[in-house]
Amino acid sequence: MAVRDTLNAPNIHDVDFSAYRGRIGDVLTIRATDDFAIARVHVRIQNTDGTLVEEGNATAQPDGFTYRYTATAANASLAGDKITVTAFDNPGNTTAVDTTL
Repeated sequence: MAVRDTLNAPNIHDVDFSAYRGRIGDVLTIRATDDFAIARVHVRIQNTDGTLVEEGNATAQPDGFTYRYTATAANASLAGDKITVTAFDNPGNTTAVDTTL
């Protein structure tokens, strides 16, 4: 099992940012899986000019494949902003998904 995990990167199945309006406390929901276990899911939000709005790790939910990221910074202008979600497994494999708002 460990060898298979070393060879396979995690999968990000869905990033739901419909509840994200640029307000502190808004939530992004991510569904990610791995053939063994997800080590962490990281979220990065950048403005159109590339400046960092915020970043941090999402919190794993009890079901084992849902992760929630709660915004900690206000973001006045969402148009064209980029949200990058990266899932990491224990051997260090990563999968990233970029979404432009």
